[in-house]
Amino acid sequence: MITVFGETILELRENEDGVFEKRITGRGYETALALAKDGDFPLLLTGIGQDPVGSDIVTDLVEREIMFDSDMAIMNIESPVRIIYRNGRRLEFIRNSSAMCVNGELLNLALSVHSDIKAVMLSNPTLSYNPVSFSFLDGASFLDPYPFIALDAVEEVSTPVWERMREQALAIADIVRVDAEGKDKIESYKDILIVTGSEKVDVYRKGSAIGSVETSLDVSRRADFTSHVMKGLEKKGLLENAGKAEIGDGDVMDAVEYALKVIA
Repeated sequence: MITVFGETILELRENEDGVFEKRITGRGYETALALAKDGDFPLLLTGIGQDPVGSDIVTDLVEREIMFDSDMAIMNIESPVRIIYRNGRRLEFIRNSSAMCVNGELLNLALSVHSDIKAVMLSNPTLSYNPVSFSFLDGASFLDPYPFIALDAVEEVSTPVWERMREQALAIADIVRVDAEGKDKIESYKDILIVTGSEKVDVYRKGSAIGSVETSLDVSRRADFTSHVMKGLEKKGLLENAGKAEIGDGDVMDAVEYALKVIA
């Protein structure tokens, strides 16, 4: 099972008529949704509050057949909301919401119940907040075998957990400059896939380029790309013993090509 640990947010966006349209979004949610559309049944670990917004989120997850842990849907904290006005002004109620206040006890319980977790995708916003990222790290340490970890490295995050995880996980980044300044950053990752604009995907491992694939990838479909790279590794059986499996350069390139082919 591929698991996504990340935020699920109710977004209210004002249209030209002054009416607010409602949708569910969030980096974690979008990645899980991409997997679900591909016929998988991903597990989404996300904090959901006991309020009307939380009820909307739960209804959406059930309708889209995205599995979630019910223990994390009983939090006595408000669910996250983002409001976007038509003039571009944004209001976000996320940092102190259920998405960022998942405690270690709840997360440990969720991880212990699902014993078939082979891989975990961590969203960048979730990792950016120390309390919830430490809760994940503590909970994951008890998983046996230890799952394959992928980081959604959209932008640089400087937290103790991030520094630790990027040395043992696959990171998927939008753009990292391959120059004197950026090369040090690339070398600090175990593996990193760099999506450069909409023309190609450059693949680096420990600072060395191992391949490049031309693509017309739409950056807005990032969640599709991320989830299908994970799916490509799973299809090759490389997530079965994720903590110990040796993933070769060819395996990584195959997964990238699989992902680009599926979402083309």
